[in-house]
Amino acid sequence: MVHGRICIESQFSCEEVIDIWRKFPPPIRPSLDDQRVYEDCIKRIKGRKNPSVLILGVTPELRRLAIRYSCIVTAADIHTVMIKAMNYLMDNFGPVRHDEAVVKSNWLAMPFKRGSHDLIIGDCSINNLTRTETERLLIELKQLLKKDGYVCIRVMVRSDEGVQQKLLDIFTKYRKSLPENDVKIFRDLYLEILCSVEAYDCVCQKSSIAKARKEWRRLYRNAKISTQEFEAFEDFLAEGEYCPTLLKRSELEDILNQHYKIIWIKHDEARFIGCSPIYCLKLI
Repeated sequence: MVHGRICIESQFSCEEVIDIWRKFPPPIRPSLDDQRVYEDCIKRIKGRKNPSVLILGVTPELRRLAIRYSCIVTAADIHTVMIKAMNYLMDNFGPVRHDEAVVKSNWLAMPFKRGSHDLIIGDCSINNLTRTETERLLIELKQLLKKDGYVCIRVMVRSDEGVQQKLLDIFTKYRKSLPENDVKIFRDLYLEILCSVEAYDCVCQKSSIAKARKEWRRLYRNAKISTQEFEAFEDFLAEGEYCPTLLKRSELEDILNQHYKIIWIKHDEARFIGCSPIYCLKLI
């Protein structure tokens, strides 16, 4: 994987990040439906004078959307290799980057003026933070936001009702739905795998793709999952580590409600345990 608190500079070169990112399907990258939701948020500010958008991370899809609507765009990311890789994709496959700045910065200490942004967007950005850091970031974003500004974030969460399942049980249950192709298997089960018994630690509320990978490889060697099921994940997640924080949905929303008014929530529910709702927030 190419994102998370683990230093990706020690895992991948810029060229490898570019290649990996191109292959990643949703929900690692925002889907077309997700992008339409972000676009709806950007439209809320498009009539303002010199609308300013802060992006948590350097996700090309979000940057392109904001640039398309003639916003003044700032993207902040702490990883040099991600900045270089995503800038390459923007320069070669995106719109002309007028009025865009890319800043290397820790999200918890960003060097921006208070009350300077009309909209702050992040796609699964806060999954890279601990619960405590998430609260700190939400407070920080309040300071950076204009009084009539918005925050729009997609967050991977665990459902409140979900019971952790073993990887084999997840594959077996899903198999009954007759998946169409590898990408669909990945899309439907990625969050379930992150929440599995083998990957997710309930104490620290973190998952490990490396632990999950070790188990699905063992299952494949023992002929417990099919080649198609194995390759759906091995093709995309064959190397590296990713350890996202996955809070229960109600826990996340309790935190959000302490600092913001939730304007709306849009999401495509995953089949079993996890989902990644998009929240549109406004200052209380």
